[in-house]
Parts: sequence; structure tokens; C-alpha cells
Amino acid sequence: MEDYREKHWWAKGWLATTGKTHDQLEESFYRASGLCICDTCGKDYYSHPYATEARDRDGTPYLHVICSGDIVKL
Repeated sequence: MEDYREKHWWAKGWLATTGKTHDQLEESFYRASGLCICDTCGKDYYSHPYATEARDRDGTPYLHVICSGDIVKL
């Protein structure tokens, strides 16, 4: 049976740049609303910088790094 994650273009892009397995991919980041408030600085997640190594098919970064060091897909 084909792994459903193979069908997601963003997962393929992430794996291509990092060489991580699918399990490592799922452990690397989590999804959250950009309106969530950071426990450390008090700003919303949208205000945090991008993790520039992960880019979508247009070359745009799509993961944010919050103050705790967690990587978040908004």
C-alpha cells in the first residue's frame, strides 16, 4: 500500500532537501494556527521567522520557527 504522504508535494520537497525519512518528517514540525500566541515572547506565530531550508514548489518558505525552537506549519 502506498504511503499517503508520498502524494503531498510539500513532504517530497522537505525530504529532498533534508534526506529525512517520513517518520522524521512528522516529528520535525507540527501544524498550528498562525494566531496562536508564543509562550516565550507573546507574539503570534505569524510574527516568527521562517525555517528557510523548507520551501514549497514555488521556492517560498512555509515553516515558521517559534521561540522555543519548535518548527510549525501554519
